[in-house]
Amino acid sequence: MSPRPTPPSLVVFKKELLDGVRDLRSLFSAFFFPLLGPLIVAIVAFNLQRVTNDQEQDTLHVEGAERAPALVALLGRDLDIQPAPPGAEEQVRSGELTALLRVPEDFSERTSRGEPAVVELISDGSKHKSRDVAKDVEEAVNAYAGELGALRLLARGVDPSLLRGVSVDRIDVAPPERLGGDIVGAMVGMFVIVSAFFCNLYLVIDATAAERERRSWEPLLLTAAPRRAIVLGKWMAGLTFGYAGVIATTLLTLIPLSWLDLERAGIRLLISPAAIGMILVHVLPLAAFASAAQLLLASLTRSFKEAQTYLSLTMFLPMIPGMWMSIDPIPAAPWMMAVPSLAQQLLITRTISGEATPLGWQLGAAAACLAAAALALVGMRWVVGREQ
Repeated sequence: MSPRPTPPSLVVFKKELLDGVRDLRSLFSAFFFPLLGPLIVAIVAFNLQRVTNDQEQDTLHVEGAERAPALVALLGRDLDIQPAPPGAEEQVRSGELTALLRVPEDFSERTSRGEPAVVELISDGSKHKSRDVAKDVEEAVNAYAGELGALRLLARGVDPSLLRGVSVDRIDVAPPERLGGDIVGAMVGMFVIVSAFFCNLYLVIDATAAERERRSWEPLLLTAAPRRAIVLGKWMAGLTFGYAGVIATTLLTLIPLSWLDLERAGIRLLISPAAIGMILVHVLPLAAFASAAQLLLASLTRSFKEAQTYLSLTMFLPMIPGMWMSIDPIPAAPWMMAVPSLAQQLLITRTISGEATPLGWQLGAAAACLAAAALALVGMRWVVGREQ
């Protein structure tokens, strides 16, 4: 028996894939973004962790700490209390010290007599760390004043709870993974989604507009391969590069994030092999749509530079949902699943945050992307069919 001939679409697919591997620009676009996106996310997460650690080590210099031991002990819960050196006020002005708390000599006498006592807080409001320390000091002083006032009322036989007509008992029902997960998940989702459009950019251009410039487009159309096979082969090559970039971006972003201790910043992310696999499943239909849409747009151009200009503009469209969700997260709704990129952004964010998503929503998002991809391929088939 003679071997079964290779389908024409696979022949075109292998040819475009081999050309993409040989082209340095295609390889650069495929591997550059999977490194750039995770690097930016890692820098943001690392700085967030560093800022949180720095806040835990903020130092407050106190002058006359022995006059208010209870207040100093309360301040020591969040701040590193140190005795004030000579000329501390001038050092705060010069930026050598963060803040200075000055307890007056008559502090104990006035509090024991039930009279108001005033402590001086010297800080530099133009410096971020100094403002943070000042805020912690003010909160601690207010708490101390409330405890002191309650003790004075008790000493006079008055129940302090009478002064609080209404109180709030806050119950946070959000799971730990949701704390900060929406913002970080939106940022991660934005890079993963953009990689589906960026990593196959130059391969798509090389398979369409660049072939016209090299005058290899017409000979390809003159072969016995059906127009449908040519379109499918180029689409599969673009999908391969795009999805390879999605896999690389997802792994290089989420795995390093799992190594960082973000719980100190109040952020817990659900990063597990199952979650990563689910993200890849969500983005696969979008990668199929990205490859088809870019091929359609590139097939309408006549030069490499023209295709590069138009396709580069498409990079901003999938970024809009991620930026939107990072700034102003909104509740997910069923209609959003019909919008490619927005649906995947929401699905990725909910997956990282540990929030369950209805199966119907997931299927609807995939169906919308695949339907849009099919329409784009039909459009490219029509464009190719016009050229004889």
